[in-house]
Amino acid sequence: MRLSDLMVLVAAVGVVPLMARRSRRWRMTLAPVFATALVMQVADGWRWQLAPAAAVVFGGLVAVMLPAATHPLRRRQWMRRALLVTALVPAVASAALAIALPVTGLPKPTGPRPIGTFTFTVDDTARVDPYAPGGVSRRFPVQVWYPAETAGPPAAWIDGDVVGAFSANVTAWLGLPPFALRHLRLVATNATELADPAPGPHPVVVYSHGWGGFRSIQSDLAEDLASRGYVVIAPDHTYGALATRFPDGEVVGIEPSALPEPEDVSEEDYDRAARLLEQTYAQDLLTALEVVGAPDDPRLDRDPEIRRLLDALELDLTNVVMTGHSTGGGAATWACHELPGRCVGVVGFDPWLAPVPADYLTAGSDVPYVALRSQEWLALPNDEIVKNYLAASSGRTWTLAIPGSIHRDFTLMAFLSPLAHTLGLAGEVPAADLHAAVNLVTRTLADHATSDAPTTTLDHPATPLDELATESQDTLGAAIPTTRRSMLSMARV
Repeated sequence: MRLSDLMVLVAAVGVVPLMARRSRRWRMTLAPVFATALVMQVADGWRWQLAPAAAVVFGGLVAVMLPAATHPLRRRQWMRRALLVTALVPAVASAALAIALPVTGLPKPTGPRPIGTFTFTVDDTARVDPYAPGGVSRRFPVQVWYPAETAGPPAAWIDGDVVGAFSANVTAWLGLPPFALRHLRLVATNATELADPAPGPHPVVVYSHGWGGFRSIQSDLAEDLASRGYVVIAPDHTYGALATRFPDGEVVGIEPSALPEPEDVSEEDYDRAARLLEQTYAQDLLTALEVVGAPDDPRLDRDPEIRRLLDALELDLTNVVMTGHSTGGGAATWACHELPGRCVGVVGFDPWLAPVPADYLTAGSDVPYVALRSQEWLALPNDEIVKNYLAASSGRTWTLAIPGSIHRDFTLMAFLSPLAHTLGLAGEVPAADLHAAVNLVTRTLADHATSDAPTTTLDHPATPLDELATESQDTLGAAIPTTRRSMLSMARV
């Protein structure tokens, strides 16, 4: 909990007994204390969770200014007691809300290097956006994380202009008020906006979010890789992301028709929509790679600072590792097949391979491939596709299934609240352990795949989840229903 939050809560609890002191001089000394608590809260960034307690503190600030002769608490003991209870209720409510929905801290990177980040927009005039009205070109933002020369002020995790749409979409799924997650605009990352890049060359990792995700939904992974010398590139897949913001201020939400509810369409129409969605994701990844490798590309954001940074980044685009979650995992697999000789490895977090072209699935992967799988997905038809794909592969492959985990556990949703499991945001596995394992596994593959002299084997590193790791679908997946409705969950965060 932030110091400003604690100040407001303590001030709210102490308002009535302190105001009830008979000495006006004593009561007047409280005015600066109450005012300081409120000013600190505003300066740190206002949180709606503290509104009830802040209202009590503001009432106390007004009350201490009343003349002593007319002060309502001076002679009426019953009123003091009643107001004490009245003040305690909102203070306790604010404390509970602040703990349940904290301004969370994101996991710290394990590498030694400072991290920089920036975001630019791609306008791919060669493609018509299949989801935008009016037949306009495909536009999408791309965020980059990279090793920096020095550290500076931390960047925000979610753009303040997007957080309203983000909160509304997530809370609609959870049955919470639409404003419940607006405080996430206050969450800071471990990266510095527009920091000068460290000297390269740097191998490249591309990350693709799932249906209903967003580009920084696994930013702990991106930051960890950047702290160890990688450049990570992640697009927001417009109309497939929860909310996408463009430089002109336009905010585009998710387009539900891009992946309709299975019961609303025929199986053929659903499969066609899924194939188009994943193809669109894959093409976004390939376009983003083309643009970062050519700062003069006309599809690139014309901001001179962005072009300067891209030009300063020494990217090794012959060593590209594709990663992705869910729909993004399938898109990463698809895109890797379209980059022969340049894509050197893939990590899929519950990769949705069902929409990937059949000839790619039959051929398998010819580069190192790791599939991390949640228990929630092990009994779905997609898991058989993943295992068949790995069996057909000529490259080094291995897979890790995590008992007690759900599909969202690969994302940062579990860090949003200590009640994440109760809210359905996380499974039973400790989030810190799972993310430490995911980051280590991804680094292991990336280090192996981008090495000048890779070993002939891709060893499974020791992770915090080793005692939970299993390959047994029969043991873990027997009780999970296999239905077309459950297939839809595969594409959602």
